Amino acid sequence: MENHKKRQKVVGKSKTVGAHTLNRNLEKKIIGIRDFNTISIIGQGSYAKVALVQKKDTKILYALKILQKKEVKLKH
Repeated sequence: MENHKKRQKVVGKSKTVGAHTLNRNLEKKIIGIRDFNTISIIGQGSYAKVALVQKKDTKILYALKILQKKEVKLKH
């Protein structure tokens, strides 16, 4: 019960990270490939490639690993 109360207190706060503010009150949004612009491919393997991408709304750069579904299903 005590842990639950602590979590409720944290939920309403905002945290500043660099120039971006993360508001913990916002609902979780499903993020998909359409939310990113591909800058370049920075690595490629036998069943995956890694792309340098930029999130459209925040302009933050990420490394995105892109797996081929067919290959993942075969290996597992």
